[in-house]
Amino acid sequence: MKKISALFVALLLTLGATASAQQYQGQPPIRGAVDTTSRPTDRQGKGVFPFNEDGVYFSNEFDGARLNSIQRTGPLEYTISITPENEPINMSPWYAFQVWSKAPAEISVRLVYPEKARHRYTPQLSSDGLQWKPLVAERIIEEDKANAEGAPPRARKA
Repeated sequence: MKKISALFVALLLTLGATASAQQYQGQPPIRGAVDTTSRPTDRQGKGVFPFNEDGVYFSNEFDGARLNSIQRTGPLEYTISITPENEPINMSPWYAFQVWSKAPAEISVRLVYPEKARHRYTPQLSSDGLQWKPLVAERIIEEDKANAEGAPPRARKA
């Protein structure tokens, strides 16, 4: 069985030393931050999501995973819902999941975020979980942009 891992992560890089050898002091406090500790937490269910008719499987059973729900919307086409643990949230959601298939296949994945959230980082793909490559830009279709240009909405392909 061929296993293809797809882990999409937001990565913050801090560039190192300058000529004056300044040390990074961290992010300053966020003005207007909202304390969410008293709000209910909506934990995601962990598991493997099998689509036997396509021989495709998704999982969020690892640390850092985010895949709240998934539906098959057509042959080799899936819609994944990414929701926050609680609100208000950072409007650039993060997501991570693993996907594999019984046989080589091209699949289409549509990511659905909460209202007002937006896609911020380029998805990364890996076949071994160690080396990562950005998804080719032509394979990413943002539905809002497609709709604004008069084109029919299309799913993101992975």
